Amino acid sequence: MKKTEEQRITDLENRLIEVQRQMENVIKLLDHQEAVNSEGLEKATTKTLMGIGVQANLLGFKYLKDACVMATENPEILRQITKGLYTDIAKKYKTKATRVERAIRHAIETAVDRCEPATLYEYFGESISPQKGKPTNSLFISNIAERLRLEGY
Repeated sequence: MKKTEEQRITDLENRLIEVQRQMENVIKLLDHQEAVNSEGLEKATTKTLMGIGVQANLLGFKYLKDACVMATENPEILRQITKGLYTDIAKKYKTKATRVERAIRHAIETAVDRCEPATLYEYFGESISPQKGKPTNSLFISNIAERLRLEGY
C-alpha cells in the first residue's frame, strides 16, 4: 500500500516536531552543563590562585579570578588586555580599568613574594624575567587560564 502525498507530509511534520523536541532537550542539557562547568571553573580558579599564594583578602584577588575565568573561556580577550579584559572587569565592579590593573599587579607581586620558587617554576617555568623576578599580569593570567583549559575547563 502506497502512502499518499498527504500522509508523507504528515509523517515529515511529525518527525520534524520530534527532532525539535530532541533539540530543545539537548539545549537544556548543554545549558545545565555550562552552568556546572562555570561553577567548577570558578572553584578551580580560586584553588589555583590560592595555591600560588594569592591572598583572597586582596581586592586584586577577585579581579584576578574574574580575569582568569574570562581568559579561560575566551583566550582571545588576552589580545586586548588593557582595553578589553581590564575594562570589562572595571565595568562589572564599577571602577576604573587602571585600578583593576594595579590591584591585579599588587596581588601577583604579593603572591610571588610569598610563593615557593618551585611552585613559581611549576606554573611559569623559565618565562619569568630574571630582572623583575615576577610574571607580568598578562603572563600570569594567560598561564593560569591555559592550565585550567588543560584541566578541562
